[in-house]
Amino acid sequence: MITREEAIDAADELVELIKPLLAGQSPIVVGSALAQLVAILLAGHHPMIRDAAMTVLIGLVHDLISVEVEILIEDGEIGPEWREGSKQ
Repeated sequence: MITREEAIDAADELVELIKPLLAGQSPIVVGSALAQLVAILLAGHHPMIRDAAMTVLIGLVHDLISVEVEILIEDGEIGPEWREGSKQ
C-alpha cells in the first residue's frame, strides 16, 4: 500500500511531466483535456461511489488552489492581490 507522502511525491513528479505538454495551450484545450482525464478516473470507480469520488476530487482541487496561488506569486506570474479570490 502506498503512503500518503509517497502518493503526493508521485503526483508531484507526474504533474511536472505533464506541465510542459499543457504549456502554451489555450485554457479551453487544457480544461477539455483535464475533463477527459477526470472522466477516465471517475469511470474507473464503481457507479455507486462516483458521486462521492467526484466530491472528494473537487474538495482536493479547492484546497490546492491557495497552494498554487502562492507558487504563482513566488514565481512572479501573478500579484499578491490574487490571494483574496483563492480563500473563498
